[in-house]
Amino acid sequence: MIRYAAAVVAAALASFAQAQDQIQAQAQAQIQARAQAQIQAQAQAQAQDQVQVQAQDQVQAQDTGLVQRANQVGVKQCAGRVGDVVGYFHGKDPYAHLALWHKADPDRHLFHGLTTQQYTDGRQISSLAVTPQGDGCDVSFTQIFVFSASCQSVFEASFKDWKFYADMQGIPLYEDPTADSVTLALVPAGTSCLAIKTGAFY
Repeated sequence: MIRYAAAVVAAALASFAQAQDQIQAQAQAQIQARAQAQIQAQAQAQAQDQVQVQAQDQVQAQDTGLVQRANQVGVKQCAGRVGDVVGYFHGKDPYAHLALWHKADPDRHLFHGLTTQQYTDGRQISSLAVTPQGDGCDVSFTQIFVFSASCQSVFEASFKDWKFYADMQGIPLYEDPTADSVTLALVPAGTSCLAIKTGAFY
């Protein structure tokens, strides 16, 4: 009888120990799961913060000069496209600008901008027109670069990857290798060269 009772007690103790091990294992698994969830939450929060910072930087980079003017006068639908073209013209470099817009309904009509930038070896003056079309915007532009060098030197230094497109009364036209809607004309002007770039984006 005593041996039987001892065996029962031993079995009970073993079962109790096993139950405790399971409880500890479950508790440890829950702790690890919570820690993993916290790590994931922190990573997501950091990723969101980074996205917000990048978005703010992009807005600040675009919302300057001509883009800021477009926003101020009420051009909403196409202000972003104005920013795209200004970025294409000038990158993040400073530039001077002038704007024209429809005074009564600026968001539904053409917005026109004129920009200029000085370089060490010349200058550019650029014109852009952005107009709403349905849910999007159409863009046309002209860039004129004035270089104090021959057109052959300008081509070899800045446009050697552009492909010959056509001859327009003795003026060679070249096609942008990255955009088939952009062309370049190189026009000799005494000892200087006018590089005239025109294009359209839709």
